[in-house]
Amino acid sequence: MSPSIPTPTPSELDILAVLWQAVTDEGADALRVSDIHPLVASRRGRHGEAEPSPVTISSQLRGLSAKGLVLAVVVGGSSGKSREAVRTRGLLRASTRSPLTGYRPTHSPSEVLQATFEALASAYPESQRTQALIDFAKALKLPKRVVQDVEKAVREEQKPGS
Repeated sequence: MSPSIPTPTPSELDILAVLWQAVTDEGADALRVSDIHPLVASRRGRHGEAEPSPVTISSQLRGLSAKGLVLAVVVGGSSGKSREAVRTRGLLRASTRSPLTGYRPTHSPSEVLQATFEALASAYPESQRTQALIDFAKALKLPKRVVQDVEKAVREEQKPGS
């Protein structure tokens, strides 16, 4: 991961996961807070965690935007342009509080999670680092046959002279 890509908090990662799913698998351009909130609530519910409020989701999205991990755009408009600050009563108001504001991720899961993957791998003793690959295959709940193929490939790679 490039040092310029900040690491998201666990709560921010929940939001990114929902956005990645929507953009990659469902073809969405961007999601509004009202779209994101129930998806994050459902995701957290599956893991036995408390449901966040929409205000919390909105705050976390602003944090992700400040980190450059999401882009705030106008949804329902014709252009998908970035939001600009809006002048109201002589003050600049953050345009990210508009119901027309949608969010889309600016980086892929691979880019954002690279440092996390490296940290997980380095937690294993040097001689057992490839076990992380097998454990990740199991965590993905890949078919047993695929996990066995990964284990076999790791054993082959660890043989002397390979």
